[in-house]
Amino acid sequence: MDRRITDFLTIAIGAMIIILATSCNATKHVPEGKYLLRSNTIKLKTDVPLTQKGELRDNMERLASQKPNKYVLGIFPYKVYLYNTRYKKYQEDPTNFQLKSKTVEAPVIYDSTQKRRSALNMRSYMFNKGFFYAKVTDTTIYRGRKAHVTYTVETGGNYLINKVLFDIDDNTALDIITKAYTNTHLKTGTDFSYDLLELEKSRITNLMRDYGYYYF
Repeated sequence: MDRRITDFLTIAIGAMIIILATSCNATKHVPEGKYLLRSNTIKLKTDVPLTQKGELRDNMERLASQKPNKYVLGIFPYKVYLYNTRYKKYQEDPTNFQLKSKTVEAPVIYDSTQKRRSALNMRSYMFNKGFFYAKVTDTTIYRGRKAHVTYTVETGGNYLINKVLFDIDDNTALDIITKAYTNTHLKTGTDFSYDLLELEKSRITNLMRDYGYYYF
């Protein structure tokens, strides 16, 4: 075998051993009977086509109220490793700049009570996106001293915009808004969401202010 290939394999194997060793080190200061939160996984179950499936999943991951530590390549908890190398110092000085700036991270201890809050956050998000009957369930799997949490989101059907009606007492205002309706964000057949409603409210407010309704 070529010497360069042998050297490369030696370095690669050594690096893997170091990574695996430091990965195990992540639970070094996890209290007895507790678990390190290793991962949050979002699984989407749906019977309808989703045009923004990746975005939905990413946003719901952000809504988890408890998040695992940062990992390089998904296996090396480098910030926890740095924390553990100076564990006593950080215990004595919890306001240390490196902790405050998140240059290092204490191991995230799994807290089962956070799952309910996370599920509520995810349901609220789905509701705002027009999935009024979405369901979120959670499962925790323990491997060694690590906890892996999975949130399963059953989206149900999403609602589409069918018709938009205006209830405006001022005939002049009604005329202005009706004539500018071609610029609406609420297009028939579009997926409903409260974000769209907020955009439409802002559009109409700005429109009316342009016509002198400064306190609209």
